[in-house]
Amino acid sequence: MTGTVGLVKLTSDPGSTSDALGLFLLVAAIAMLIPAAAGSGKLIPCVVLATNALGFATTGLYELTASPTWQDIAGIAGLHNLDDQLGRIEREAGVREQL
Repeated sequence: MTGTVGLVKLTSDPGSTSDALGLFLLVAAIAMLIPAAAGSGKLIPCVVLATNALGFATTGLYELTASPTWQDIAGIAGLHNLDDQLGRIEREAGVREQL
């Protein structure tokens, strides 16, 4: 996934958007929502999938529309996801406070 986005951004002009990348990101968001909607009885994985799907969807909408509003929303969604991921690092097994 990251390789695809990186390749598209590497080969395109700075500041440009890609309809193909936008469609790809929207499809990826929908694919993430399918197992999240299924539930499987585990709340945390469903929430993680749903928030990641939100980030992919908003970035995909930005790529399709080139709207600065969608760009801002996608950035906020990405920051929320980063904060969520950094908070989990502290609770990982084997991670402890250094002396």
